[in-house]
Amino acid sequence: MTRKSPDRTLSEYDRTLKRFEQVNDTATLPDVHLVIRIDAHRISKDWVSYPDEEYPLGDSFVRWLEATAWYLLKEERKFRFVFVHGDEISCYLSPIETKQERKRVRLVSGIASAASTYFLKTSGRGVLFHAVLSELPTADHVLDYFTWQWKVAQRNFTSRYLGILLARQGKVAEEIHQILSSTSIEQRLELLAHEDRTLVKRPSEVRYGSIWWLGEDSLGLPCVIGCRNLALSDSEFIETMVPYITAERFPNHSTTDRSEVTPAQSDAHVYIVEHLDPTRATVTFHAEAHDTVRKSDNEAGPRSVKMKPGKRNEIESGEKEAEPFRIRRKLLPRARR
Repeated sequence: MTRKSPDRTLSEYDRTLKRFEQVNDTATLPDVHLVIRIDAHRISKDWVSYPDEEYPLGDSFVRWLEATAWYLLKEERKFRFVFVHGDEISCYLSPIETKQERKRVRLVSGIASAASTYFLKTSGRGVLFHAVLSELPTADHVLDYFTWQWKVAQRNFTSRYLGILLARQGKVAEEIHQILSSTSIEQRLELLAHEDRTLVKRPSEVRYGSIWWLGEDSLGLPCVIGCRNLALSDSEFIETMVPYITAERFPNHSTTDRSEVTPAQSDAHVYIVEHLDPTRATVTFHAEAHDTVRKSDNEAGPRSVKMKPGKRNEIESGEKEAEPFRIRRKLLPRARR
């Protein structure tokens, strides 16, 4: 895998990557990299009371979408990692899911339906997720894909908040569209900073997105791990993501990671890393066991996991847990140093 030049524009990424979402064959190709991108569409009257300016970048919506991504990781167990921004989740499937041909409609509709169910469970509001599938031939294309989505997150952030600001100033829709279409992301940020600094002080994950994967905690149990700090330059993002795309296995929970407060409806154990550390993505990391055990683990009693390749784990207690992904080196070679 080669490292990409960081000087390509968002338009260049659009032209290069969107074509992979427009393949219309009934079955997926074997031994390719599959990414499914789903985006939410509000459908129920529950959204009437939700402030329009808060969609999709309000704090509550961002947390609901993140919780949906946690559910997908934990329950569907198909993904290497997911990238969350705006009202979209991009899911990078584990190579074991691409070993053979898959029915495109069944794969896409199953994930979209599951996401709608999980979002309703965590938010109490109904959405439909529209899904598109990309069949990417190489790991280089995967790096391009997530760099593209990372840039889209920044574009959507500036477009949404600058549009809100211009509407407050009395601009009509045509004027707003003309201003947005004639300004770059950097120019929009300057306008936002000059007019209303509270808009540019939003959390990092609102502007840049967040990345999540499935790992193991210090007790060897499956948990969700993620990073919300993706405020990097183009070259830093590319250099950081290369090991995460090519690593044999994603890093597990470390004792330095922060435990995340999850929604009451969620039974996922979630940990936050402060920064994406490329050195942790290239090795199998096992944190030292904690002296204390989570209360929920004590209540559930001891559990033994029988791992079966390509199948769901069988938990003696009846719970459904996820198996950490083991990435085949043949498909994802290590990055050249």
